[in-house]
Amino acid sequence: MNSMVSYLLMIFLCLAAGYGTKQFIAEELNGKIRISLQKLVIAGFIPFTVATSIWIAPIRNLSIVALPFLGMSALAAGSFIALFFSRILKKDKRDGAVFFVSGGFTNLGSIGGLLSFLFLGEQAFALVSFYMFFEKIWYFGFGFPYARRCSYGEGKKESMKETLRKMFVDPFVIMSLLSMVIGVLLNYSGLDRPAYFERINGILVPLGTYFLIFSIGLGMRLGAVGKYWKEGLIIVLVKSLITPVLMIGLSFLFGLDEIAGGLPLKTVVILSSMPVAFVALVPPSVYKLNLDLANSLWLISNGSLVIIIPVLSKIIPLL
Repeated sequence: MNSMVSYLLMIFLCLAAGYGTKQFIAEELNGKIRISLQKLVIAGFIPFTVATSIWIAPIRNLSIVALPFLGMSALAAGSFIALFFSRILKKDKRDGAVFFVSGGFTNLGSIGGLLSFLFLGEQAFALVSFYMFFEKIWYFGFGFPYARRCSYGEGKKESMKETLRKMFVDPFVIMSLLSMVIGVLLNYSGLDRPAYFERINGILVPLGTYFLIFSIGLGMRLGAVGKYWKEGLIIVLVKSLITPVLMIGLSFLFGLDEIAGGLPLKTVVILSSMPVAFVALVPPSVYKLNLDLANSLWLISNGSLVIIIPVLSKIIPLL
């Protein structure tokens, strides 16, 4: 538990360091540093760690095929449940769109991947990629278009075919898919993975997360958090309680509790409990929605990790 507290402290220190650095450097340099760090992690660290982790992951059970659909289901459930609560709060459609993207867009890769690695090890980290398989489809096929439709300037509509085409020519998506394919091929090759990969991944997984969190701090905007604390708590309820409970039920339905000592089930519980992703701030910014609300939901949701992580540390061993 002490090591978990240390990692949590590092996450918030990196976020604060990024935000502090932002105050002292030019905006142009800020953008270059932020983008360079994100490219390094997304195109370098993550493909390597994903491929070498899948190499030893328990993926030969057919029930693992359920993971991408569970991931998509969790994102969709978060979006629609959050939208439902926005209706209860009598929010207009523009604020409802902020609820929709905040409820569905989830921090799976950096925080979710790191916590899966720390709680459950490399094999769980490998499963994160399968859980995230349809993530971009939900974001760019549903989340962004919905936010655009709810904005005052709707703009030109884009077909699902065009959305998918753009997504699958994205070099980062290609790198992600390629790393998964390489990992699966190595897994089925029968080759033993050299022991030193465990030590390398033990460094790269947390380091990559810290770089991403620092880059998020570089772009962070502190909105009117006090004004939207009630909305923020509702998003925490949706993302860290309601959605995980639904995913636990579906995981048992697909028999994930019977694979590798329940490793896939435990991974799903961690990932479905994660806070709002930083990308959830993009649609409100691009489509001129309520950015103060979006920033507040993001900050309150991610701040809830100080409670969520200790709770997960108690729940995971019981599953």
